[in-house]
Amino acid sequence: MAGRITAINIATLKNIPQPCRSCSYWESFLDTARTPSGGQGLRDKWFISTMRSWGECGKLIYVGDEAVAYAQYAPPCYFPKIKNYAAAPLSEDAIFLSCLYVLPPHRDKGHGKAILREIVKRLSKSGYRAIETFGNKTLENRPSAPFGFYMRNGFYIVRDDEKFPLMRLDLKSVLFWQDGLDAVLESIKLPLLNKETPVPY
Repeated sequence: MAGRITAINIATLKNIPQPCRSCSYWESFLDTARTPSGGQGLRDKWFISTMRSWGECGKLIYVGDEAVAYAQYAPPCYFPKIKNYAAAPLSEDAIFLSCLYVLPPHRDKGHGKAILREIVKRLSKSGYRAIETFGNKTLENRPSAPFGFYMRNGFYIVRDDEKFPLMRLDLKSVLFWQDGLDAVLESIKLPLLNKETPVPY
């Protein structure tokens, strides 16, 4: 069962869970390998600047007083590292979901789906047409959520890649009422290519 979901603001930046708290991977201009470049200060500056110029750009899920899941999103122009990916660029009408991370002890409890649902609600109400992200086909936890998780939740492949395909969720097809999004996402989800692949989120 999902915990309490809140938008990230200046006061709650400090609650972003590790390893995301000290990761500035997507915010960096450096042409480095696909590993976090570090830098809590850069991440905080990015959030403050993006919230002021664009608006809400992250979510947290709390279980008790602990933040156990985290997501970050914004228009692609806010993420310099996108250009390093073979499956780039993103579509002009899409918001980029850069990170969706659930702490290992709290996986298999629906937190990933719950935080994605809240992002869909926020972006749909604001008139955006789609979410795009790079699905992760590797065994690494970062920098993207597992490919299978996105396939289970309505995303489809826009441009394939053996490690990080570009994936899309069309928000115009996610027509929901206030409490009906779970049923809608269930109705549009696509089958996994390999149904035995574990999806921990």
